[in-house]
Amino acid sequence: MSLEKASQSLKIEGFTQHGVNRAIQREINPQNILDTLKNPIKINDIKIDAYGRASQRFIGAKAEVVINPETRRIISVNATSSRKVDKLLNAGNK
Repeated sequence: MSLEKASQSLKIEGFTQHGVNRAIQREINPQNILDTLKNPIKINDIKIDAYGRASQRFIGAKAEVVINPETRRIISVNATSSRKVDKLLNAGNK
């Protein structure tokens, strides 16, 4: 599935309290969160942590958004470094 199709089929149900706190603490613009989910540069595979919790990271030009794919809630956000963006975009051109 392409990045575009994957992001179009994604329906976010909201934020966890942790996700809201991280967005506020890290001063992530809500528009950057939305842009990341609609136009990701990269979507990482789903990971399961030691407690059995699923997460999936969407990397955008200005933000990284981590969702729980089972609940479809945003669990964390942070800014994307320009270095990471450059690396991902250059990797796609090789």
